[in-house]
Amino acid sequence: MRPRAIRLGTLFGMALATAALAPATAAASAGPGAMVGNAFFDNAPHERMVLVEKEDRVAYLLRNNGDRPHVVERFDRILLGENGGDKVVEGDKRTPEGVYYIQRYIPEGELPPLYGDGAFPINYPNIVDRIEDKTGYGIWLHGVNEADDDKTATQGCVAFNNGSLNALKRVLDIGTPVVITKQADFLSPAAYRDRKRRLLGNLRKFLGAWEDNDFTTLKRLVHPEFRNSSGQDADAYLAQKRHLMRAYPERRVEADHLRVYKENGHRVVYDFEQFYCAANVVAHGRKRLYFKRDNGRAQLMAEEYFGKPAWPVIYERVREFVKDWARAWENEDMAAYMANYSPDFRHHGRDRAGWRAYKTGVFERREDMEVAIDNLRIRQLAGNRYVVGYDQRFTSAGYDDYGVKTLVLEGCPGAFRITAEHWRPLP
Repeated sequence: MRPRAIRLGTLFGMALATAALAPATAAASAGPGAMVGNAFFDNAPHERMVLVEKEDRVAYLLRNNGDRPHVVERFDRILLGENGGDKVVEGDKRTPEGVYYIQRYIPEGELPPLYGDGAFPINYPNIVDRIEDKTGYGIWLHGVNEADDDKTATQGCVAFNNGSLNALKRVLDIGTPVVITKQADFLSPAAYRDRKRRLLGNLRKFLGAWEDNDFTTLKRLVHPEFRNSSGQDADAYLAQKRHLMRAYPERRVEADHLRVYKENGHRVVYDFEQFYCAANVVAHGRKRLYFKRDNGRAQLMAEEYFGKPAWPVIYERVREFVKDWARAWENEDMAAYMANYSPDFRHHGRDRAGWRAYKTGVFERREDMEVAIDNLRIRQLAGNRYVVGYDQRFTSAGYDDYGVKTLVLEGCPGAFRITAEHWRPLP
């Protein structure tokens, strides 16, 4: 099995606080340096979120700092739905529990006075809520007048006093996650690290089953009630995965900029940038995997995917490949240099071994080599094949030249190998 490919908005001057701002009982029980156990990050700088704790009617603005959630600000005396418990049906006057995302901002001028200085609608019901047949709409984070003592509850929204809402306006945006939970989860640093390790391990297991054609494990990790944003149920989703495993057995699945949000109950959302490559397609986008724990086992309940253009990522991967290849050449690092070449490489009758022997002689003859690359051009051929051209200036102690270098690359971006190489001198 190959190593798993998880490469695993500014706050406008708001001072970072620590998790010591947590409620005394929760933080004290977790010990010194208690950490919020509802959010985990891996290479996701500057991420921020809102955590709403229903039991104590408090909310937190959190920011990722060093791949750990830090409390930026705490908001006390928030208002929630008139009735307790998780929202189930329209009109039950309950605040939902789960992982949600801000959809837009509604300014004060477009709202009745009831909603204070503005509102942030969230995506209730989300994809899991709809699977569970929950109903309702219009769940917002909104303001309320501090002087309105008669206002003690909402119809299901989360309401902040206007001063707090105006502070949030400066940092919240479309797509900001909002975790609403019965009780915030504060952990000791050791317990936090252990939970993060287990959660990332669960994601690696799922992506690993897909990447390595382990259909048995993949099927076991998919909940029978699964749905995705394309409308597939569990049977259709697994049938498609089985077909792709058989038709295109080689693939590369990378998860980067990883955010993990844990609702205090049994739901976990993995939110990350995915780069996928197989013989039939290269795709890039944001993926959200919603896991639910049933009978002690975490299973995938829902999947959402938001596609993005793949070409900028491909271009950057090619550029980095060429830079590393040129650096190995300059450093006369034969092992690193030849690692970039395919076993099928051919150049004017030389195979890979012949090319290595030729370049060994070049390395021995030339000193102080420098390779300058300019005007990089990339063209994709059928499948995972790319023609890369650029202007190359080579200088050394006793020899220099200038011309157009062309490399033919094969393989997924991030795992390229050179299959052919051409050189044309320029005046």
